[in-house]
Parts: sequence; C-alpha cells; structure tokens
Amino acid sequence: MSRLPRSGPFNSVTARKYAASQVADALHLQMQGPKVPLPPISQGSLSLREPVRTARQATATATATAEPILHSKPQAKRSNGAAGLLSMLAIAMATLVTRWFQPSKRSLSRMNRARMARRFLSYQWEEAGKDGREIRLYVPVDETVKEKHVEIELTESKLRVGLKLRGQVIDSDLYDMVNPHESHWFIDQHEGRRCVAVTLMKKNMWKRWDFLTSSEAACLRVLGCVKTLLAFGCLVMFVQKQLLVRAI
Repeated sequence: MSRLPRSGPFNSVTARKYAASQVADALHLQMQGPKVPLPPISQGSLSLREPVRTARQATATATATAEPILHSKPQAKRSNGAAGLLSMLAIAMATLVTRWFQPSKRSLSRMNRARMARRFLSYQWEEAGKDGREIRLYVPVDETVKEKHVEIELTESKLRVGLKLRGQVIDSDLYDMVNPHESHWFIDQHEGRRCVAVTLMKKNMWKRWDFLTSSEAACLRVLGCVKTLLAFGCLVMFVQKQLLVRAI
C-alpha cells in the first residue's frame, strides 16, 4: 500500500482537473491585473459633437498661442539688458570715483615734484628753507612796478597781495598758520624774471602744505568735480545709445 503525499490527493484524475482549472483561473486574474475603477470622464473634456479640426485650423491655433510667448521674450530680454546696463553704469561710476580720488604712484611723484615749484594763476610758490619751514611766494611784475605799488597784508591765517596797477592777486585764507612777525617781502629776480618775493614762516614746520590758500584748494576741487561730471555724462550718453540700439 502506497502512502499519499501531504499536499493532497493529486494522484487522482479529478484532483488533477481541479488543480488545472484553478491554476488557469489564477493566471487569468493575474493577466487582467487589479480591478481598479477608471476615473469618470467629464463632459467638457470630450464632446462627440465637436467637429474634427483640420490641419490648417490646428496650425492657426498653435500660432495664436505662441504669439504672446514670442512677444514676451523680447520684453524680458530688454528688461534684462536695461538692468545689466544700469549695473555696468554703477560699477563704472564707482570705479571712476575710486580712481579719481585715489592718486596713483605717477600722480604722487608728480605732486612731490610740484611741491618745490607750484604754479597757480598769476603766482608761483614753493616750500623752501631749512626743514621746509619757509613758504616762498613769487608774483611776476614788470619794470614799471615799484615797492610803493605793492600792498601786502598778512595775519596768522590770511594773506592779501595787491598791486596798484593790476588789482588783487591773492586775497584768501592760508592753508595753515604762519608767523607774521618773522615773514617779509621784497622785489627780486626769480628764474630770470622780476617778481615780488614773499617769504612766510610756518608755525608748524613739520606740516607739508598741499595748497597755499583755501581759494586755490576750492578751484582745484571745482576742476576735479567738472572732470568727474564730464566723465559721468559720457557714460550716460553711452548707456542711452546702447539702450536705443537694443530697442531698435
């Protein structure tokens, strides 16, 4: 007598037919997949009465849809270009101002050489004497000018030099304090020219003078501002030209 296996009576014909049909049903269900209901179709998404559009109509619709997109891209490019030009203008202006007010090595050496022989309008001055304590001022005059024609008034902080035949030459505050009692003037030759030589004695011998008077400093600052404004105007004109070119 043979023993039956633990899995069941598969040796019989009925069992075999039952097992075969069950396996076929299982395979059929697996091939069909899970029974998930499909989402409902809305009435607006599909209309059977809607006529089929031709290729020409579809092309016209696509062109009309793409037109606002094509028009929006140049506007975005123009706005980005304007912002870029404005940023370039700001950077250029900052660089210009920085370079303008920060002297280079060449300008510093030029300033050091100019300390010994400065020329401004109708006079010349320099730092001289022992340890640069003296300020020497030279006002060119002709042979007709005598000492009686020269008028000089000096205080600790102000200098006025006038000629009866030419009017006021200097009338302004000095760069720093001087000693009026130690200062003097006379008519002499300087660099082959006749001039009124004025010697001013500094109170602070260690301080270098960048200017002789406050009016000289103000005039030089005005000239610097004019140059800066001219450069800024050139930059603005360049930016406007670039904007017009891009707009066209």
